[in-house]
Amino acid sequence: MSINTVPKKSFVAVSSKYYKYKAALAVLDHANSLRNGFTASPNVHRLYSSENITINRKGCESPIEALEMACKKYKKVTGRKIRSDFNALFEHVVVLSEENYARLEKKYGKTKVKKHVANLLVRYAKSVKQEYGFEPLAVSLHLDEGHVGEDGRLIRNIHGHVSLFNYDFEKRVAPLRHLMNKGKRPDGRTNDSNENFVKLQDIAAQIFSPLGFRRGVSKSVTSKEHLSKEEFVRQKMSSAQKKLEESEHKVAALREEVINAKVYKNQLDEDIFQLKKEKSWLTNLIGKLGYDVNALEKKLKRFSGKNLRRKTSEINSKNTVNVSRL
Repeated sequence: MSINTVPKKSFVAVSSKYYKYKAALAVLDHANSLRNGFTASPNVHRLYSSENITINRKGCESPIEALEMACKKYKKVTGRKIRSDFNALFEHVVVLSEENYARLEKKYGKTKVKKHVANLLVRYAKSVKQEYGFEPLAVSLHLDEGHVGEDGRLIRNIHGHVSLFNYDFEKRVAPLRHLMNKGKRPDGRTNDSNENFVKLQDIAAQIFSPLGFRRGVSKSVTSKEHLSKEEFVRQKMSSAQKKLEESEHKVAALREEVINAKVYKNQLDEDIFQLKKEKSWLTNLIGKLGYDVNALEKKLKRFSGKNLRRKTSEINSKNTVNVSRL
């Protein structure tokens, strides 16, 4: 097939989901192209992660930092923090046909296509803001997810994460509530599909059509998909919390061992000190005993000498008497 021929599979489709603050942190951690967080999908092939690209809100270095900045601005504008039940993040996953994307890479080169597609994601985010009022936080193009085929080649799941804050700072309203309204038919009944989400597909198709991408099937937010993603994020957060608690337990145990070791060391130091005192006392005692023994030996020698002389004198006296009597 010629690189100028658009393949049959050349779709662009949008899947939209929303998250409360805590879950949003895990979602944005995954969206960050650096892959240095704790929520990396098992489908991520880190060998290709360097090909990803993220464009953050001006003045921010990560999607999470952009969310924090938006929350601070929200508090400044409204005078209150976001509530725990507030759906802070409205995320759009823009899925692009791998076949058509690969064709573009062959025709224009990987770097040029990557940058151009990332800029189109930014344009999509701005268009959604213009249409509904959501505040753009970041866009990330992921080129490192997918599965390995029988031939060993990575079949990429090429997609972009468009992260939006659920607040219109000009109108001071949270647009998501109004966006979820399906509207009424002429007969007064609720529409089967949400025209707002149909329009999101139209916006994506309009922006990416110059590259040969065609409009995908309309897809709204469904409770089943939302709960599935929420469960995934919840499990990741729970796993991270469990690891944190285990680490804290290990740190506490190590601290206790250190304290016990210090107590044992102090006890040993005290024992050594006492032993040194005993050694010094024994050394002095031995020295004193040695002196006493020497003195005693000298006395014994003097005493023995005197006795010997006295005995000799007595014997001599007796002998003298006996001789005189003869």
